[in-house]
Amino acid sequence: MRPTFVRLCEQTIRRVAARYWLPPQDWEDFAQNAWLDVLTALARGRYDPRHGRLENWLYVVVRNSAVSFLRRRWRETRAAEPYPLELLPGRVTEEPTHRLECSGRIEAVRGALQLLATHISPTSWAVFRMRQLEQASIADVALQLGLSPGQVRTYDHRARRKLAAILARHGWS
Repeated sequence: MRPTFVRLCEQTIRRVAARYWLPPQDWEDFAQNAWLDVLTALARGRYDPRHGRLENWLYVVVRNSAVSFLRRRWRETRAAEPYPLELLPGRVTEEPTHRLECSGRIEAVRGALQLLATHISPTSWAVFRMRQLEQASIADVALQLGLSPGQVRTYDHRARRKLAAILARHGWS
């Protein structure tokens, strides 16, 4: 017997909630958000049977919903916490040597970024700059540069790996 769509969704939602360690008191809220995301994606025609099984597509949609849900919860709890006094402006808590050390690190990273820009292709640099420095989404970068999302992820990963190698080579890790 093949499972119905509703049963398949419920199983996937429960499986993802358990996998991402969602607290039991949040499961109902998460399930509502996940259902909304699934139905919205279906209404927008995001599922294409030629690109894989329904179960796999459903899992990806629900997993993305879980990640968004957890990020929202994290932001809500962080916003509710007051700032520690030592982070408030007007109070000097660090030694001058610490500030000098931080400025040295900033210069090292700046130098590594300039070196990176000369060692990778202009497309790789554009992807890295947009994703890591401007915090653009994969979809936005892909749209602006005329690339597929997979290409954006690949260019970004390779550029970050190259930057890590540059930093390690110069002892800036």
